[in-house]
Amino acid sequence: MPLFLVRCQLEVQGSPEVFEAFVKTCDLCSGLQSSGKVKSFGAFADMSGGAVIVEAESEEEVRRFVETMPIKPFVRTEIKRLLSPQELKSITAPSGTR
Repeated sequence: MPLFLVRCQLEVQGSPEVFEAFVKTCDLCSGLQSSGKVKSFGAFADMSGGAVIVEAESEEEVRRFVETMPIKPFVRTEIKRLLSPQELKSITAPSGTR
């Protein structure tokens, strides 16, 4: 199943409300990590946002997940599909070796 990177960039100044939403989002991701849906997550060291790696069937499934994140009202999100090493090799291999 494909992996997707969800990048979240804060668009507002930090406040108790934003911090609470961040903690709730971490709790959500932690629960989904134990089920295998979320592979990894964390905040950026400069506290400007964070990222989540999600396993999903489609980008649409990831978009639905992002809409459930408590931090969503405070961030701009970007979703990128990640290529597995095998997918990358098949794309970059010379045409005679595919």
